[in-house]
Amino acid sequence: MPSTRPPTTAAHHDRGWFVVIAASPYVAYAIHGTSAHLTRATRHPDGTVTLQPVGEPFTRLDLAVSAGRWRAEREAYAATAEHWCARCDTPITLVDGAWVCMDYTTTAGGLSNCPPDPDASEVGEHLPESVRGDNARGVVPAPMNRAETERGSMTTTIIQLAPARDDDRTAYGITHRSAHVYRVTGPGVHNRSYPHRVTVWDNTHRPNGARVGQGAYIDPSGKGTDADTTVTLAAEPVTIHASDSGTGTVASGQVYSNDALTTGQYVVLRYPDGTHSDPYRVESRPLSDPCLAPVRAS
Repeated sequence: MPSTRPPTTAAHHDRGWFVVIAASPYVAYAIHGTSAHLTRATRHPDGTVTLQPVGEPFTRLDLAVSAGRWRAEREAYAATAEHWCARCDTPITLVDGAWVCMDYTTTAGGLSNCPPDPDASEVGEHLPESVRGDNARGVVPAPMNRAETERGSMTTTIIQLAPARDDDRTAYGITHRSAHVYRVTGPGVHNRSYPHRVTVWDNTHRPNGARVGQGAYIDPSGKGTDADTTVTLAAEPVTIHASDSGTGTVASGQVYSNDALTTGQYVVLRYPDGTHSDPYRVESRPLSDPCLAPVRAS
């Protein structure tokens, strides 16, 4: 493919030739009697410039220049990304129902692999989040697979978690709660007028007594389970106060997110350390709170 970038001219130096790739940080050079190299230039506050090698040496200067142009064009294309992978932080775009990497310089493991690294111990699919929007890379049009694409447009919302209080952790096994509460709508949602909060429970630290059904642990509803962790989406009572401390205010602890949730929507939990959960889907339950169903299980 012909390059769209302006031609470059090599600058001669007593020790060799240097080529600056236009509108990019790349510099190619060849010192007399040695191989050619491609480097990335970094400017420092004191006016100095550091050239950091990129890739392996080249046998000819023109090959290093071509590689620099290719990288510059790929990075310019990736810079137009409207979505990034929430797991591997790679710019991605939706192609034929699949999220693929836009930065071709780091995709040795495959464009649709997450992470795009052939040595990764676990490889999955890219999980999109938006560069723009209410959450600043929070809400995206995100069909999770081709089947979901055929059904219609779904969305993924990143829900930020905050650590639970020490007494909740000790008494109930609650490890995290969502930093905001959410309005939940959709067919079958019972308490849609109430604020809903996501709660993460550690089942391994709950008293292991009587339960309904089999399982190594007891979940928050008293049923047997083999899962170490349970995630719930439950309604909270509305706080009504004469002063400015009712539901929706910081003082109430029930600040609504800018993003509403609806049945059929995907959510991903972002923990305080920056890690993300596997996807969940919002589902309704008759005359009960909605739930977050693991995508793989459903």
